[in-house]
Amino acid sequence: MPQNNLSLNNHIDKKKNSFELIREDILSYYNILSNEHSITKGTFLEEHAKRFILENPNSFLFALIAEQSVKTEVAWSLPYKLKERLGHFDIYKIADYSEEEFEVFFKTKPALHRYPGTISKYILSACKTLIEKYNGSANNIWKYPSTANEIIARLNEFKGISQKKATLGAMLLIRDFMIEVEDKNNVDIAFDVHVKRVFLRSGLVNKDDLNEFINIGRILNPEYPGVLTSPFWNIGRNWCRPTNPNCSECPIRRGCLKKINSFTK
Repeated sequence: MPQNNLSLNNHIDKKKNSFELIREDILSYYNILSNEHSITKGTFLEEHAKRFILENPNSFLFALIAEQSVKTEVAWSLPYKLKERLGHFDIYKIADYSEEEFEVFFKTKPALHRYPGTISKYILSACKTLIEKYNGSANNIWKYPSTANEIIARLNEFKGISQKKATLGAMLLIRDFMIEVEDKNNVDIAFDVHVKRVFLRSGLVNKDDLNEFINIGRILNPEYPGVLTSPFWNIGRNWCRPTNPNCSECPIRRGCLKKINSFTK
C-alpha cells in the first residue's frame, strides 16, 4: 500500500476512534450531570425561584427569553424577582404597562438582567402574544398533543427567542417537565459559543458551520440530540475555556483531538 494511502487510513482510523470515545464519554457525562442541571431537580436555583417556575408556565417562558448573556441562575430567577417587584404576576396587568413603565422594574438596582431594556421589551411583547394567541397561558404552547417541531416553532414566534432558545426550551420541557412528544429526535443541540468551542477543539467538526454541528449532534445521539446540550455546554464553560483550558480533567479528554487554536471565543 502506498505510503500516502496508509497515512490517510491512519488519519481516518484515528478520527473514527476519537468520535466513538467522545460519544461514549459525553453520554456518560450526561447521566452524571442530568439532575445537577435540571431546573426541577438541580440546585442552581433557590427553592422559591424553582417552585415559582414549576407553578407558573408563564415564568418558564420569561426565563427562556432571559437566557441571554447572563448566567443560567440569573435568567431562571428573573421571573420570581420580577413578581416580587411588581407585587403580582398577572400578565393581563403587565400587558397594560408602557415599555417605559415596565422597563423601570428591570433597571432598578440591582438590575434584573444585563440588558434590562431589551429583555423587558421582549417580555412585555410575550405577554401580549400570550393573551392574543394562547389564552394568557404559556401552558397552551405545549399542553395539547404536540410534536417537538411544533413546540419549537411556537416558541420561536416570540420576540427574543431565537431558534437556539426555542430548541433549548423544547429540550427543557421534555427533560425537566416531562412533556411527552414522539419526535425527540427533532430536538437538536442548542449551540452557543461554549458548545461550538468544544465541537471545534475536540475535532467533532472541521469548521464553524451550524449544519455540520447539527448533523454531528444527530449522529452522537440520534434518538434525542438535544439532551447533549447541557453536558457540552458545561464542558465549554468549566474545562474547555477560551483561554487556559483544563484538558487534563475534561470529561471527553480520551477522544478529544485538542485543536486548541481552532476556536478561542
